[in-house]
Amino acid sequence: MSKFWEALEYILALIGGAMAVYFKQYTLLYVMVGVAALLDLATGVIAAVLDGTGLSSSIARRGLLKKVMLLLAVALGTFLDILLPFVAERAGIHLNETLIFSSIVCGYICVTESISIIENIYRATGGAIPQWIMKILKKYKEDLEKGGDNSGDHQDKQN
Repeated sequence: MSKFWEALEYILALIGGAMAVYFKQYTLLYVMVGVAALLDLATGVIAAVLDGTGLSSSIARRGLLKKVMLLLAVALGTFLDILLPFVAERAGIHLNETLIFSSIVCGYICVTESISIIENIYRATGGAIPQWIMKILKKYKEDLEKGGDNSGDHQDKQN
């Protein structure tokens, strides 16, 4: 291995280690999103081969760009989680440091990717996964999109 590649490997390891220490509370969220995205890509490729539609470079490019946008959404959630408590502290407002934005974004992405993975598996195998699993995930996705605020619905039904 050349000196350049050894140095690059060392620098990347240092950067990765520093990021892992700094973002330790985010590690599981990032891993979950990464695994979901990779599983979606893999099952999509396998489904395309098995169902006879074949591989398409334009579809693959679109899928990869979508994954990049998902990672940018995670980065935005992390940015907001770090920025808002920092700004609030400077303004004299005390906020508990929470992972609200990144948790919501990562949860939403994982649910959406899981739906896509199930669709790919269903397409490739002709129904190896029960449809009720998909229904549960879609309902959860809808709840996340609404913000989980169903309190008004319950009050209207009671009155």
